[in-house]
Amino acid sequence: MKPLRGVLALALIAIGSTVICDDGHANSLGAAQLIRPYSGQRIAGLRWKSRLSKVVLRPIQGSSRHYPHAVLIGHYQRPGWRVTWNNREIRTNPKGYFRLFVPLKKSRRTLRIIAIGPNGKIQMERDKVKYPGWIAWARAERKKNQNQRSVASYQEPQQEKQPPPQQREMTQEAQPEPYEQPEPTEPFRGGEKPFTFTPALGFDQVSFSDPRLASLQANGQNSFTQFATRLQIGGRAVVQPRTWDFEGDFYFQVASFGASSDKSAQFWGYHLNTGYVFNPKSLWRVKGIFGMWGNSMVVENSEFGYENVYGPEARLALIGDLGGGHQLHFEVGYGMVSNAPFSLLGTSNRNLKAKLGYELPYSSTNTMQIYLNYSDVAIELSNIPMSTTIFTLGFGFNF
Repeated sequence: MKPLRGVLALALIAIGSTVICDDGHANSLGAAQLIRPYSGQRIAGLRWKSRLSKVVLRPIQGSSRHYPHAVLIGHYQRPGWRVTWNNREIRTNPKGYFRLFVPLKKSRRTLRIIAIGPNGKIQMERDKVKYPGWIAWARAERKKNQNQRSVASYQEPQQEKQPPPQQREMTQEAQPEPYEQPEPTEPFRGGEKPFTFTPALGFDQVSFSDPRLASLQANGQNSFTQFATRLQIGGRAVVQPRTWDFEGDFYFQVASFGASSDKSAQFWGYHLNTGYVFNPKSLWRVKGIFGMWGNSMVVENSEFGYENVYGPEARLALIGDLGGGHQLHFEVGYGMVSNAPFSLLGTSNRNLKAKLGYELPYSSTNTMQIYLNYSDVAIELSNIPMSTTIFTLGFGFNF
């Protein structure tokens, strides 16, 4: 029986070791599928050879165990730009081709590629890699390990075999031969333009209070609420990409409706600012905004309200690059109030601001923005305290 047991042991060892080749590669384990986002969220100029990629076994960093790896072959050749994955730059051959070995520890994983251009400009793409054969491989691997453990009881103790040299999780190899190019796409190429023109349409909810209203309104109240439609025109000039810019806007309420009383007003205002980004190379940027703001009311016979108030302001913004021209924008601000040159009113006079915005591409070169704006102005003129609160839902287009 002992010779029979020895033959059985050798046979099982041979079966368990036929999967792995001497160089760490293996025969193909089927194919993985590469799923790219829609064109607006792709990196300009990044192309993949195929949506289907070969899957092979390779060791991963820090372990002698072998896992399936999807072999992705791509092309990227854009002057002044480089692409990274897993915080490492992807090396390409002179023709722009590269190969990635992507570890697959489950049936799906996300592949985040980042392109970095001149002056820290960033584009990001999130691809998904789907490997339908992962469950079958995991079951076969578990069964193979069980067989190896059962055979170990029939073997005499021997010196443990040293594992092959560790390899990095991401292996890149230049691909010398050209590949057939995939179908052309139209990725977002807007980036950061030297000058941007932004017309916008907004819908305002206004709450205003003034003690003089008590004698002017039939209901005897000193406040009213109304809705209004506003037109806004803005512009932005870039001094240093992703770092320093100038921007401004002007708005005017063209029509008001739904007033809570027989009195109403129209508001107009402006902003003139310069902004500086403290961490321009980060995907989430912190921006300081400094400048002036102005606000005024248009009231029949000037019976109440205020005119031509303005002052310095400071705002702090957080801007997140989501890739493919998508951005998330949040800011808060504080403005001081004046109604005469070089003369600021007391600290009880102020303008509090907050904004939440989302920017997304609507073509290969332009974006649109959706935003919710809040403004709370408190003013006291000639011992008459007044306050204005405006909520705005707006839509704008960047050209």
